[in-house]
Formats: sequence, C-alpha cells, structure tokens
Amino acid sequence: MEDLVSFIVPAYNNEKTIGKSLESILAQSCKKEVIVVDNCSTDNTRSVIEKFPVKILLEKKKGAGAARNRGLTVARGNYIAFVDADAYLPKDWALRAIQALKETDENVVCARGPLRSMKKSNVGRALDALSYGTPSIVKRAYVKVLNASGIMFIRRILDEIKFDEDFVRGQDTELGFRIIGKGYKILYDDSLYIYHHNPSTLKGIFKKWFTYGKSYPLSYLKHRRMIGIMFYIKVFYIPLFCVLIGLSFIIPIVAYIAFLQLFTLFFSYVNIGMKIPQNTLKISVLTFSVIHTFKQLAHMVGIWFGFFERMFSHPI
Repeated sequence: MEDLVSFIVPAYNNEKTIGKSLESILAQSCKKEVIVVDNCSTDNTRSVIEKFPVKILLEKKKGAGAARNRGLTVARGNYIAFVDADAYLPKDWALRAIQALKETDENVVCARGPLRSMKKSNVGRALDALSYGTPSIVKRAYVKVLNASGIMFIRRILDEIKFDEDFVRGQDTELGFRIIGKGYKILYDDSLYIYHHNPSTLKGIFKKWFTYGKSYPLSYLKHRRMIGIMFYIKVFYIPLFCVLIGLSFIIPIVAYIAFLQLFTLFFSYVNIGMKIPQNTLKISVLTFSVIHTFKQLAHMVGIWFGFFERMFSHPI
C-alpha cells in the first residue's frame, strides 16, 4: 500500500509567505493530503489559502500546538509532516524523510533537518552553519531538540502523544522531551533541510531568540530529568555577569573576571566555527562567533524577562 503523507500547516497572519509554502508542499512527489489550520488570522491569510486545493480548518485556541492537534483530528496519513507557513520544502523532501525513517533505528519516530535561510546575509550564513545546536558538518545524528518547522513523523507516535496546548511557545521542545522520555528517538538528517525565513539582521536575531528565551525554561521545568549542565549555564549566566559587573565598582579586578566570562562564551563559538570547513561556513570564523555570541546573549536575557513576566503578570 502506498504511503500517504498528511501535511499539517498551522497558520496565523502568514499572508505574505503561506502561498509559496503551500506551492512547495503540493509539489512534493508523494501521495499526500494538505491540511491548513487557520489559528484565527486577522489578515488575508484565509483568502490566500482558499486559492489552493487544500483542506482548511479553523482553530480558535491560540498557539501552534493547538492548531497542529486540530489538524491531526482529520489527518488520514500513515506519515504526518508539520510545516510552518513561512517554511518551504525542497524537491522530494517528503520522500527523503520517509526513506530516512525506514532505514534507521526502529525506535526513531520522527526526522528533521536544518533550517536554511532564505536571505543569504552574513547573519543567515551564520545561522545556517549552526542550526539549533547542530553544526552543518553533522550529516546524521540522534538529537534532543525537536523543531516542528519541517519534520516528518510516523503516525503511530502522534496517536500516542499530542502537543501540549498549554504551551503557546516551545510546544515542539516539550513534545520532543516526552518522545525521548518514552524511549523513542528523534533523527537529524542533513539532507532533510528546509528553507525558512531566518533573521537576516542582528535586530532580527535579538527579537527571535529573546522571544525563544522567554519560554525556554518551561519545558525543562516540566521535564526535570532533561535538565543538564547547559540549562544551568544558560539560566545563571546573565545573573552572574551582572553580579560581577556590580562588584567591579567595589573591587575593580572583578571586571576582568566578568570579561573572561564573556570571552569564554565567544571562544566556545570560535571553537565550533574552526571545525567547520570554510567552503561550508562561507563567512569568517570571527563573524560566525560574534553573531552566535549575540544570539546566545539575547536568548539568555530573554530567559530572565520570561521569569519576571510570569512572576508579575501571567504565564506565557
């Protein structure tokens, strides 16, 4: 029996990008159905969707997790692919994803690849070289980070585990933790890259990773067994740096310790950048390291803004 892929696309105010996204999905050479879940868009997203031969659903509950779960209620495929409304699939992405799932460990239940930038600025090249913690030199690996921008699932795992709709952001990370907690594996395969509207400026990086940082701890606090040394480094980096800067006004030599902390972060990216061949990196190691240091600082600052938001207002 031929495999059927159900493509589920959550959409919210994506009138500028969803048309091209749907074109790339409909061009996939596999048996397919395409389900678009409108998360109550207020722009012309709905009218753009209606131009395509797809099934359209409405989900009033806010969040991509709720929209994806809504799509699952009508999906008929034995494979489920989640694609964001601002992501584009290259030719035969679905067939490569199915093949990757069939030829690997039987405990692998989903497969994803890197996000390649649509705009090839220095910022975009830096993000392409290190996509969500996985350097571009890695061709295939089992990972702990689930990114639902473009990912293929074996249907049975989503019959068992759904997205937690209480997570407006970070719901894909939380789902990944539950998948790993049940003994399943997430496959990263470099050939399963998708094109995405990654930030192309430092301002864009700050906005995106600051927002990510605000919800970053939530999945870990729910699944404490996933907490490792990197979690503590990210959470306590900014408070420690601020304490050291404050102490430097009383004990000037402490300023050197603060700058050493900052340079340690920078040189950790220098170390990663030096391992990536220049024809793959496509920018200088210095530029790569500066951009990713800035990205990580934005992420860690966002963590503490998220703490304060939840403390003084309402959950994210």
